Amino acid sequence: MDDAELARRRLRATGLGGPLDAATPGEVVGWFGAVQSQDYHPAKWGVAQRLRGAVTDAGLDHAFAEGELLRTHVLRPTWHFVTPADIRWLLALTAPRVHALNAYYYRQAELDDALLRRAADVVTEALAGGEHLTRPEVAAVLERHGIVAAGPRLAYILMFAELEQLICSGALRGKQHTYALLDDRAPAAD
Repeated sequence: MDDAELARRRLRATGLGGPLDAATPGEVVGWFGAVQSQDYHPAKWGVAQRLRGAVTDAGLDHAFAEGELLRTHVLRPTWHFVTPADIRWLLALTAPRVHALNAYYYRQAELDDALLRRAADVVTEALAGGEHLTRPEVAAVLERHGIVAAGPRLAYILMFAELEQLICSGALRGKQHTYALLDDRAPAAD
């Protein structure tokens, strides 16, 4: 096989040599299992490139707002799009490894297990009733409960709660990302 044929096969295998047989953003993400989305806008574009038919930026934002795509730290300490159908089993499989990778940073931020669990409880209580809160709003809630939540410390508190299957992405509020309860965005199967 020559280099050109190898390139054609790789493009087809990744859905870039013609769209995947996917009509929705969720079908694209589900086909891959997870799509890295550290940078939200380029990640949306990557999903759009693999859809058949017309797709708009607003349509992708709508799919995200409606929870067809969720964004969480799964696979490693970086954001990924996943589907509600896949998020729980992926987190169950990968969270122990991501927690192990984060352990050094938890210690650096003086976040022991008791404090992480207390912070996660505060965050989940604040998100009850279908609330979607931005990072600054979550930080303010934690501060009101006596938990310092600035900079990387806040990031690791939120990532811990994601890995524990408590929270995930909520709908965008303007250009700001929010957090919501995982149980609201991807109810557990009975």
